[in-house]
Amino acid sequence: MEASKFVVEEGLLKYKEKKVDFTLVVQKHQVQAIMYMMHDHPLEAHRGVDTIAQKIRKRYYWETVYQDCKEHVKTYRKCQF
Repeated sequence: MEASKFVVEEGLLKYKEKKVDFTLVVQKHQVQAIMYMMHDHPLEAHRGVDTIAQKIRKRYYWETVYQDCKEHVKTYRKCQF
């Protein structure tokens, strides 16, 4: 990971991937809340792994986004029916 891809804006650590705007770097304890907002919430339609990971990456950054999405969808009870 290149340090030049990180910047602090208004006290928040942000990450720039490719030519996209900076996204908020989140801590591990924030991941579950983001998963709820982006996948579990009734208005989110419980999208698949690729869709949810893409949606999250537009706003947030952490190293294991895709793997965490995959695990979350695999273990989320409502998606198993």
